[in-house]
Parts: sequence; C-alpha cells; structure tokens
Amino acid sequence: MKVLRLILILFVVGICLSCQTNSTNEAIEELEVYKILLTNKPKEIVVINQTIVGVFGEIETGGLKHILKGLQDDTFESLAKRNLSSTDITFHSNLGFDYQILSQKDFETKKEKLIRYYLFSRVGFSNDGKQAVVRFDEVCHPLCSKGAYYLLSKKKGFWQVEEESEYWRS
Repeated sequence: MKVLRLILILFVVGICLSCQTNSTNEAIEELEVYKILLTNKPKEIVVINQTIVGVFGEIETGGLKHILKGLQDDTFESLAKRNLSSTDITFHSNLGFDYQILSQKDFETKKEKLIRYYLFSRVGFSNDGKQAVVRFDEVCHPLCSKGAYYLLSKKKGFWQVEEESEYWRS
C-alpha cells in the first residue's frame, strides 16, 4: 500500500513539474514574440492588457480568422482563451527583456502621464507551437498611434511576422 501511495505521489509530482515546464516554455515563447514586435522601437513602458482583445468583435464573430487569412483555428482559440481574464506577467531579467512592464493596476494610475507606451495582448499559440497571434498597440500621443494583430510563424527556431492586420491609427 505504501509503495502504491509513493508511486501515485511521484506521478502527481511529475505531472506538476511537466505543467510548470510547459508554462515556463510558453512564457519564454511569449516573450520572444513580444521582442520581435519591439525590434527597433524606443525603450518604453510595456503593458500586457488582455482587455484589448476583441473590443471590435473580432473574437466573438470570428472575424479575426477572415482578416488574418493564415490564422489556424487552434491559434485563434488559444488567443481568445488566454485573454479571458487579466493576469499580471513578469519576466525574469535574465531573459533579456529590458522594457519596464507595468501591471494593469499601475498602468491605470500612470496612464495619463505616459507619452508613449506599448500594449500587448497575451499571445495565442497553435497546438504545435509553430504559429502565434498577438494584438499590439503602440501609443504615442497625440497623433502617432496604431494598433494591429500580428500573425507569426516559427521557422528554424525563430519567430517571424507573416501577416499584419492594422485596425486603427491616429
């Protein structure tokens, strides 16, 4: 009986460690997507804001799949699911992300004072990890802002933008 209990405990621990590894790997992949879209951009505040996804009905209606022609169903579903609720995200400094990330709460209190900042949704990934989709807004008052969805693919270990669907500009 004790042996069976020990085996069961080890099995559960193994599953938990596997889930943590998948979570860690997904966080690293998410960070890599953010880095690609921030290439050559000034070092400004970054906010991960799930509430920006679907504000134009592109999720509920499935319209995003018509806008980004190569978007796979599982990638679309991952984007919708990962952006259902707000989550504060931090990345370890050793991952080479040298942008300041504000929590949603901190952002709301500082928003009026910020001249430039970047908003990201959480990244949706395909089940095979070869496709990603993210919403990215670059806000620089008063008239240089834009927002777009980006479809990326992973080729030879690196993310690259395949499609951009701009949906607003000022």
